[in-house]
Amino acid sequence: MEKNDAEIRRQTGLSTSRWLFLLCFLVYSVSYIARGSFSFARATMVSDGAIGVGIAGAVSAAYFICYAVGQLVNGFLADRLSPFVIVTVGLSVVVLSSFAMSYSQPDWLYVLWWGIGGYGHSMLWSPVFFIISNIINTKMRVFSLTAISICAPVGKIASALVSSLALNGGVWQNAFYAASGIALAVLVLWVVRYLTLKKRIIPRAAEAQPSDMKNNTAPDKRRGLIALLAASGVIIMLPAMLVHGLFYNGVVELIPTILSDEYSLSASMAALIEIIIPILSIAGVFFANFVYFKLFKQNDMRSAAFLMGITLLPIAIMLLLAFFKREGYMIGQYADAVIFVTTYALVYLLQFAFNHVAIVLMPAKFASYSCSSTLSGLANAINYGGSAISTYGMTYALLKLPLWQTVLIWAGLLIIASVLVSLAQRRWTGFAKRELDEKQDTVSV
Repeated sequence: MEKNDAEIRRQTGLSTSRWLFLLCFLVYSVSYIARGSFSFARATMVSDGAIGVGIAGAVSAAYFICYAVGQLVNGFLADRLSPFVIVTVGLSVVVLSSFAMSYSQPDWLYVLWWGIGGYGHSMLWSPVFFIISNIINTKMRVFSLTAISICAPVGKIASALVSSLALNGGVWQNAFYAASGIALAVLVLWVVRYLTLKKRIIPRAAEAQPSDMKNNTAPDKRRGLIALLAASGVIIMLPAMLVHGLFYNGVVELIPTILSDEYSLSASMAALIEIIIPILSIAGVFFANFVYFKLFKQNDMRSAAFLMGITLLPIAIMLLLAFFKREGYMIGQYADAVIFVTTYALVYLLQFAFNHVAIVLMPAKFASYSCSSTLSGLANAINYGGSAISTYGMTYALLKLPLWQTVLIWAGLLIIASVLVSLAQRRWTGFAKRELDEKQDTVSV
């Protein structure tokens, strides 16, 4: 018995864990570089006649739909198959789809390639989350869960810089060439380094299971996913993830278009100004930890409700800015554009913090139920489902409605989402106290 306990306690070494985390960080960061290439090239593609406005919305929607479906599938698979194989296949698809987008072709092919690329991107988050939750040494777990969330703003900053340079000559194909080249370099590093580290990697499947679960004597550990979602209250807040997808991915996709249409900026300048959003959002993960650990004493749902609710404050400011924009520029073309983007950056910062709580910290609580990646994938799938709906719908809203009316719609949806997350608080609090094993909590509660 002592030998078995010793084997259970064995973990991947710190040196190997550092390499694994670095590889995961690079993979997930380059995912954002690749996915951002279309949003920055979009305005130029439309002005050059490569695609129409309707197709532009369909391309983005296809990406988000395929990403959402893929999150459901790959979240489930990441808890059961090799995460290293899943990442390798996914990143290969990203490279190929990005390169395919660089060629002039019929409209529907752009929709097809970017949809395939969306599925490839969906193969990255869940296995990366699994590696951090179940393979990396426990001494690095809190740091890794926090730092991996920074991939989004780091990747978006890199995407804005790369796209701004690539589009400087007005050739939209260069954005896709650059993205596919960088993704290919990271893919090669991932495969080569993993093969050299493989023998030193020790999964913690046994460690993640409470002893009573291994003996199959704990009925509360054998619940199905739906029963767990209902008991924890997560099922009540999941619809709010649709609205979260609007602000976290949907609107960001359209910011370059808004800057080009409303403020008459070039694609290169729009990409450069939009960099404000990911730069400020880096603070989001640290603000999320402050809210989670300090304000609400590690209560995930209360933290999520607070973050969703206070997003209304910068949205209200955006509504005023958009309303008075009808009279012309307040200060000047570039100054007004910077103010608009900075205000949305605050929205994104708060939604980024919400994302860290709802898709990283909360699912990590379910590691002892062997469904942390599944739950994270489910939440992300709904998030990107909202992104798909909003991107396609908002493309037409911006054409048909004044900007201030579009922002007013955002405010109404945000109120609904805040109410839903608030309703889930009581059930989550009771569930956390009654059923979650603190010794197995992967965020070291």
